[in-house]
Amino acid sequence: MREAAKLAGMNELTVIDEPTARAACDEWRKEFEITMTGVRRDELEYIELHGEPKGGQVSHELLLWNYAIPYANGDMWFAPNPLIRWRPRFMAEHCMTPEGTPTPSRCSTKQSS
Repeated sequence: MREAAKLAGMNELTVIDEPTARAACDEWRKEFEITMTGVRRDELEYIELHGEPKGGQVSHELLLWNYAIPYANGDMWFAPNPLIRWRPRFMAEHCMTPEGTPTPSRCSTKQSS
């Protein structure tokens, strides 16, 4: 929201219109992409598969900087921020065709523990 408000102000807009909101999302997406590390990616993959972080410093950073988002509809669960364009290695290895097309019949993103 802050990024959208900043862009709206820079463009002297009184409201945040759709192009401004999309531009703000693109800015956040770029920020996530350039700051993604292997350790963060591994933790996001864990969160994607298990619905919760492992705990520790990396988990704290992902939640603090909005890489992962908590949801509280029923039980508390977590998911990677939808603005992050990535696909877990598990999905890439097991759920995609060689062309990169998802094949839901081949797998589920949630694995049983």
